[in-house]
Amino acid sequence: MKPYVFALFLLINITGFAQEKQPEAKTRPDTVRHYMVNDSTLAYSESAAKFLRLMIKADSGMFRVKDYYLNGSLRMVTLTSLDNMNIRPGINGMYDEYYENGKRKTSKVFNKGKITGDVLSYYSNGALRCVETYSADGVYLKQFLDSTGNQLTVNGNGKWIKYTHSPGERLEGNVINGKEEGEWNWYLGDKIYTTLYKKGKILYAKRDVPNGDPIFIHVDKNPSFPGGLGALRGFIIKNIEYPVKARLNNIQGTVIITFIIETDGSLSDIRVVKGMGAGCDEEAMRVITLSPKWVPGESLGKQVRVQRSIPISFRLGS
Repeated sequence: MKPYVFALFLLINITGFAQEKQPEAKTRPDTVRHYMVNDSTLAYSESAAKFLRLMIKADSGMFRVKDYYLNGSLRMVTLTSLDNMNIRPGINGMYDEYYENGKRKTSKVFNKGKITGDVLSYYSNGALRCVETYSADGVYLKQFLDSTGNQLTVNGNGKWIKYTHSPGERLEGNVINGKEEGEWNWYLGDKIYTTLYKKGKILYAKRDVPNGDPIFIHVDKNPSFPGGLGALRGFIIKNIEYPVKARLNNIQGTVIITFIIETDGSLSDIRVVKGMGAGCDEEAMRVITLSPKWVPGESLGKQVRVQRSIPISFRLGS
């Protein structure tokens, strides 16, 4: 069977499709439970789940959504008008998140799927961390406190620290009039990136390299494959092959390749960030290695080195 290759944006899928009989429509019960990987993705099995979601019919015609950690503690509660996994566009009213220890994590208000007003975020010990105000003008960074209660930002001015969902990853910098300003340090694993802001807008993000030109991950003008995404899709379709070992052993998954687009458009430092084995890692790297030169990226009107990643998914149909 010849694999069918489908590329959408920078997500490339190798897959075969088979028609399935559509299930008969059933009446929806008042409460439906789903095992979830993240806020909008179902888990394939209970063992792969990160949390449990209950969607309960409310008298108003809305759905009360309650997420629970696998230890049974409440993770999130809100109301939505949408009876599907992507609940966010339909959220109205309060949206409260909690840590596994039961302490409140965030508290925010939604209006027709959009955050409005003050968002309060807390540390895992229950202490207030920051207050951000959402409006039509964007996000105003109002107040920030460290874990001991010391105020670092008052009325939109001072020092701010942004934490992400990844352990050890954070951004630190100054806030003026509620907006990021000047150089911020982005700590990403063992690497430190410098991000330059002006009135809350990112001008660039780069990582200095000893004895070499810096590597950028955010630029004014992104690098591009010659001919655009459609041409990249055609290039992948023409050159990639589903590895025999992976096919025979029914191995499926995603390989993420990272590389640097040099100032002359050539690719360097091609590496596997997330592999799946069975020859798929090597095949994904082989195809990217064959790539023609890209149109280089630019920052502040100058061509610069830019790091990019491409996820390549391998899927077998019946």
